[in-house]
Amino acid sequence: MEMPGQKVRKERSSFAGEKGKGKNSSEKRGHLAGLAVGNEVDVIIDEIGKQGDGIAHAEGCTIIVPNATLQEKLKVKVEKIISATTVRAKRLGEMKKTKLFR
Repeated sequence: MEMPGQKVRKERSSFAGEKGKGKNSSEKRGHLAGLAVGNEVDVIIDEIGKQGDGIAHAEGCTIIVPNATLQEKLKVKVEKIISATTVRAKRLGEMKKTKLFR
């Protein structure tokens, strides 16, 4: 029974029923649809960050790769989603280099 002046907490309908469906929080929000934890991506390191990590861009996201060098081509695996547009990945190996014939 509700008393006058008493606030009643109501469950928000946008989150109702989401618990236990096996989705991580980024999937619930609809972010990073192409980059989920465990996905493998081929990247080329575009920049080096302040702490020396390699920075690549793929599928609209920034990917941070520790111990990478500039212009290095890598296959990486997403380890952690940092924000809606940034992920941390670990190196799986270098991509095979192909020779260009002209």
